Amino acid sequence: MRHDGHRFDAILVYAISYIAWWSILSGACSRPSFAIAAPATARRIGTSFIENERSSPAPIRKNPVLTSNLSGLRIMLVQFPKSRHAHARPFLFTSPKCRAAIPVHDILLRYALEQASLDSSVREIEYRSGPQIDCPPISLAGAVLRKEGGQFLLRVHATRPRRSEEEHARLNFVLERHGLRLLERDSQDLYREPLFSNARAVWSHRDRHVSLMDRLKIAVALEEGPQSIIELEDRARLTCDVVAVVCALTCENLVRLNLHDVALGPQTIVLGP
Repeated sequence: MRHDGHRFDAILVYAISYIAWWSILSGACSRPSFAIAAPATARRIGTSFIENERSSPAPIRKNPVLTSNLSGLRIMLVQFPKSRHAHARPFLFTSPKCRAAIPVHDILLRYALEQASLDSSVREIEYRSGPQIDCPPISLAGAVLRKEGGQFLLRVHATRPRRSEEEHARLNFVLERHGLRLLERDSQDLYREPLFSNARAVWSHRDRHVSLMDRLKIAVALEEGPQSIIELEDRARLTCDVVAVVCALTCENLVRLNLHDVALGPQTIVLGP
């Protein structure tokens, strides 16, 4: 009986270890991942774990999934959080106007870049990696929009910061020394309609495939000058979803749309590149 008990413990230890490592390998993306911790590493207090003062820090988290004591060996399956810090995995924004992918940690910045990519006055978008200025304290790292009037360092805020005239003067002096001007946008500006909804709708079609024939028909039709989407449909004799196709071409910087005046639809004006 004692021999059978040791055998059962060995089989159970093996099974638990297999489940733990299978969870690590297969559940990293969509399911919780697990790790095994020795008793010297942590002890259970209520519903959480604290580290043993004599041991080195270990990746122990709360919400243990399973605890078992087998022949003096304490095995704890510990659930790790699914998410990571926002700065660890930034969204990379790309468009035909971007010289390189731009790391984005803030959803407002993503909206600002989408609108900038659809803005005909923006020629190019690039990313600066620095430097960090001490006086006044400002980082020159970030997205830079190149327009006809110069290069603009893009700064996005939930609420636009308030500065005195002296602070504005010092800030502009530093930026001018690096050939930059400041372009600040806040949430109220970004969410202004109909531009916000129009830009989001256009970018929702960025991955749509447009056939070569449809591209040629639209290019020939636009030689007649700016026209509404419904006029373009009649002139080009398109049988596809014209709004979606025009949006996809706009994301490729092959056509332009007037997104400031009316909601995106048949009356939206389409222009050549």
